[in-house]
Amino acid sequence: MKMPIGPGLVLLAAMGASPSSAAIVIDQNAPTNNAYISTLRLPGRAQSFTPAASNSAGAGIFLKEGIGSGSSDITISLWTALPNASGTQLAAATVSVSGPGVWADVFWSPVAVTVGATYYLDFASTNGDLGIAGDSFNGYAGGNVFAAVGYLALPDLDYTFRTYTDDGYVAAVPEPASLALFGLGLIGLGALRRRAD
Repeated sequence: MKMPIGPGLVLLAAMGASPSSAAIVIDQNAPTNNAYISTLRLPGRAQSFTPAASNSAGAGIFLKEGIGSGSSDITISLWTALPNASGTQLAAATVSVSGPGVWADVFWSPVAVTVGATYYLDFASTNGDLGIAGDSFNGYAGGNVFAAVGYLALPDLDYTFRTYTDDGYVAAVPEPASLALFGLGLIGLGALRRRAD
Protein backbone atom coordinates (compact mmCIF):
# COMPACT_ATOMS: atom_id res chain seq x y z
CA MET A 1 0.00 0.00 0.00
CA LYS A 2 1.42 3.39 -0.94
CA MET A 3 1.35 6.03 1.78
CA PRO A 4 2.37 9.72 1.60
CA ILE A 5 5.49 10.37 3.62
CA GLY A 6 6.45 13.57 5.39
CA PRO A 7 10.27 13.58 4.93
CA GLY A 8 9.78 13.38 1.17
CA LEU A 9 7.69 16.54 1.25
CA VAL A 10 10.38 18.29 3.27
CA LEU A 11 13.08 17.12 0.86
CA LEU A 12 11.20 18.27 -2.23
CA ALA A 13 10.46 21.63 -0.66
CA ALA A 14 14.14 22.04 0.19
CA MET A 15 15.00 21.30 -3.45
CA GLY A 16 12.69 24.08 -4.61
CA ALA A 17 9.64 22.01 -5.53
CA SER A 18 6.29 23.20 -4.27
CA PRO A 19 4.68 20.90 -1.66
CA SER A 20 1.67 20.41 -3.95
CA SER A 21 3.92 18.70 -6.52
CA ALA A 22 5.46 16.31 -3.96
CA ALA A 23 5.00 12.70 -4.92
CA ILE A 24 7.38 10.70 -2.71
CA VAL A 25 5.49 7.69 -1.32
CA ILE A 26 6.38 4.36 0.24
CA ASP A 27 6.63 1.51 -2.27
CA GLN A 28 7.80 -1.47 -0.19
CA ASN A 29 7.26 -1.49 3.57
CA ALA A 30 8.54 -4.08 6.06
CA PRO A 31 7.78 -2.35 9.38
CA THR A 32 7.92 -5.33 11.75
CA ASN A 33 10.45 -4.78 14.53
CA ASN A 34 10.49 -7.90 16.71
CA ALA A 35 14.23 -8.68 16.75
CA TYR A 36 17.76 -7.33 16.65
CA ILE A 37 19.04 -8.80 13.39
CA SER A 38 22.53 -7.42 12.76
CA THR A 39 25.13 -4.86 13.73
CA LEU A 40 26.33 -2.25 11.26
CA ARG A 41 29.90 -2.94 12.39
CA LEU A 42 31.00 -4.92 9.33
CA PRO A 43 30.30 -4.61 5.61
CA GLY A 44 28.02 -7.13 3.93
CA ARG A 45 24.65 -5.95 5.24
CA ALA A 46 21.91 -5.94 2.61
CA GLN A 47 18.19 -6.54 2.08
CA SER A 48 16.69 -7.78 -1.17
CA PHE A 49 13.29 -6.50 -2.29
CA THR A 50 10.96 -6.45 -5.29
CA PRO A 51 9.55 -3.04 -6.26
CA ALA A 52 5.91 -2.54 -7.18
CA ALA A 53 6.68 0.83 -8.79
CA SER A 54 8.80 1.56 -11.85
CA ASN A 55 11.23 3.89 -10.07
CA SER A 56 13.15 4.08 -6.81
CA ALA A 57 13.52 7.41 -5.02
CA GLY A 58 15.02 6.31 -1.69
CA ALA A 59 15.01 3.84 1.17
CA GLY A 60 15.10 3.60 4.94
CA ILE A 61 16.31 1.24 7.65
CA PHE A 62 15.25 1.18 11.31
CA LEU A 63 17.98 1.20 13.96
CA LYS A 64 17.06 -1.14 16.82
CA GLU A 65 16.21 0.49 20.15
CA GLY A 66 18.75 -0.11 22.91
CA ILE A 67 21.56 -1.24 20.60
CA GLY A 68 24.57 1.09 20.59
CA SER A 69 24.60 4.81 21.16
CA GLY A 70 25.77 8.03 19.58
CA SER A 71 25.28 9.62 16.20
CA SER A 72 26.18 8.11 12.86
CA ASP A 73 26.14 8.66 9.13
CA ILE A 74 24.12 5.88 7.51
CA THR A 75 24.64 5.21 3.80
CA ILE A 76 22.08 3.21 1.85
CA SER A 77 22.80 2.23 -1.73
CA LEU A 78 20.60 0.56 -4.36
CA TRP A 79 22.07 -2.32 -6.41
CA THR A 80 20.97 -4.56 -9.27
CA ALA A 81 22.68 -7.51 -7.56
CA LEU A 82 24.79 -7.87 -4.45
CA PRO A 83 28.01 -5.84 -4.62
CA ASN A 84 30.09 -9.04 -4.45
CA ALA A 85 28.03 -10.64 -7.24
CA SER A 86 28.81 -8.14 -10.01
CA GLY A 87 25.94 -5.86 -9.06
CA THR A 88 25.68 -2.36 -10.48
CA GLN A 89 25.07 0.49 -8.06
CA LEU A 90 22.10 2.55 -9.24
CA ALA A 91 21.92 5.14 -6.45
CA ALA A 92 23.22 5.99 -2.98
CA ALA A 93 22.66 8.60 -0.30
CA THR A 94 23.73 9.30 3.28
CA VAL A 95 21.82 10.64 6.28
CA SER A 96 22.99 11.60 9.78
CA VAL A 97 21.07 10.04 12.67
CA SER A 98 21.21 10.77 16.39
CA GLY A 99 21.28 7.22 17.74
CA PRO A 100 19.27 4.00 18.00
CA GLY A 101 15.49 3.75 17.83
CA VAL A 102 15.10 5.92 14.72
CA TRP A 103 14.51 5.51 11.01
CA ALA A 104 17.47 6.33 8.77
CA ASP A 105 15.73 7.45 5.56
CA VAL A 106 17.65 8.57 2.47
CA PHE A 107 16.38 9.99 -0.81
CA TRP A 108 17.96 10.14 -4.27
CA SER A 109 16.93 11.32 -7.72
CA PRO A 110 14.48 8.72 -9.05
CA VAL A 111 16.03 5.87 -11.00
CA ALA A 112 14.11 3.48 -13.23
CA VAL A 113 13.65 -0.06 -11.90
CA THR A 114 11.79 -3.09 -13.23
CA VAL A 115 8.58 -3.93 -11.40
CA GLY A 116 8.83 -7.38 -9.79
CA ALA A 117 12.59 -7.77 -10.35
CA THR A 118 14.90 -8.28 -7.37
CA TYR A 119 17.03 -5.35 -6.17
CA TYR A 120 19.29 -4.95 -3.15
CA LEU A 121 19.74 -2.27 -0.50
CA ASP A 122 23.25 -2.16 0.97
CA PHE A 123 23.79 -0.55 4.40
CA ALA A 124 26.90 1.06 5.88
CA SER A 125 27.51 3.18 8.98
CA THR A 126 30.21 5.27 10.61
CA ASN A 127 29.08 3.92 14.01
CA GLY A 128 29.41 0.14 14.08
CA ASP A 129 27.76 -0.18 17.50
CA LEU A 130 24.32 0.57 16.08
CA GLY A 131 22.15 -2.38 15.09
CA ILE A 132 19.46 -3.02 12.50
CA ALA A 133 16.00 -4.04 13.68
CA GLY A 134 14.11 -6.72 11.86
CA ASP A 135 11.52 -9.43 11.57
CA SER A 136 12.53 -12.93 12.70
CA PHE A 137 9.41 -14.48 11.11
CA ASN A 138 10.10 -13.67 7.44
CA GLY A 139 7.20 -11.21 7.25
CA TYR A 140 8.41 -9.69 3.97
CA ALA A 141 7.99 -12.35 1.29
CA GLY A 142 9.62 -10.28 -1.46
CA GLY A 143 13.20 -10.56 -0.20
CA ASN A 144 15.53 -11.47 2.63
CA VAL A 145 18.50 -10.42 4.73
CA PHE A 146 22.15 -10.67 3.79
CA ALA A 147 24.60 -10.33 6.67
CA ALA A 148 28.20 -11.04 7.63
CA VAL A 149 31.29 -11.07 5.46
CA GLY A 150 30.46 -12.15 1.91
CA TYR A 151 26.77 -11.23 2.13
CA LEU A 152 25.63 -14.51 3.67
CA ALA A 153 21.93 -15.06 2.89
CA LEU A 154 19.59 -15.42 5.87
CA PRO A 155 16.33 -16.29 4.07
CA ASP A 156 14.07 -16.52 7.13
CA LEU A 157 14.81 -12.95 8.28
CA ASP A 158 14.05 -9.45 7.07
CA TYR A 159 15.37 -6.09 8.18
CA THR A 160 12.89 -3.41 9.22
CA PHE A 161 13.09 -1.35 6.02
CA ARG A 162 11.11 0.63 3.51
CA THR A 163 11.61 1.88 -0.03
CA TYR A 164 10.31 5.02 -1.69
CA THR A 165 9.05 5.86 -5.15
CA ASP A 166 8.21 9.15 -6.86
CA ASP A 167 4.69 8.97 -8.29
CA GLY A 168 5.39 12.11 -10.32
CA TYR A 169 8.46 10.67 -12.03
CA VAL A 170 8.23 10.28 -15.79
CA ALA A 171 10.97 8.35 -17.56
CA ALA A 172 12.86 10.28 -20.22
CA VAL A 173 11.07 10.30 -23.55
CA PRO A 174 13.26 10.22 -26.66
CA GLU A 175 13.51 13.51 -28.51
CA PRO A 176 11.60 13.77 -31.81
CA ALA A 177 14.88 13.84 -33.75
CA SER A 178 15.94 10.54 -32.15
CA LEU A 179 12.59 8.96 -32.99
CA ALA A 180 12.85 10.22 -36.59
CA LEU A 181 16.34 8.73 -36.92
CA PHE A 182 15.07 5.42 -35.52
CA GLY A 183 12.20 5.48 -38.03
CA LEU A 184 14.61 6.14 -40.92
CA GLY A 185 16.70 3.20 -39.74
CA LEU A 186 13.66 0.91 -39.82
CA ILE A 187 12.75 2.11 -43.31
CA GLY A 188 16.31 1.43 -44.43
CA LEU A 189 16.25 -2.07 -42.98
CA GLY A 190 12.94 -2.73 -44.73
CA ALA A 191 14.43 -1.57 -48.06
CA LEU A 192 17.47 -3.80 -47.62
CA ARG A 193 15.28 -6.77 -46.82
CA ARG A 194 13.17 -6.21 -49.97
CA ARG A 195 16.37 -6.11 -52.06
CA ALA A 196 17.59 -9.37 -50.51
CA ASP A 197 14.30 -11.08 -51.36
